[in-house]
Amino acid sequence: MRFAIASDFHAPDVPDGKERVTSFIKAAESENVDFIIELGDFCRLDSASQIYRDLWNSFGGDKYHVIGNHDMDKYISEEYVNGMGMVRTLLFF
Repeated sequence: MRFAIASDFHAPDVPDGKERVTSFIKAAESENVDFIIELGDFCRLDSASQIYRDLWNSFGGDKYHVIGNHDMDKYISEEYVNGMGMVRTLLFF
């Protein structure tokens, strides 16, 4: 089993956010990983961040998200879970 993990993209908040996500997806695909995980602080749920969600979802295998502390700056956990299309959740507080 092979997987790739990334953390703290802060994609909409950095000048090269799109390139960071694209590079990660390309590397995961070239390494033929079974699934990818991002460990939080990925992007917001607004329309301007749709590009980052689309890039993430372009990966052909399974994809998982962890809710980061900055993901909770504007959203409650249920809102973020639904907005990111997370299928299963384990919430710890």
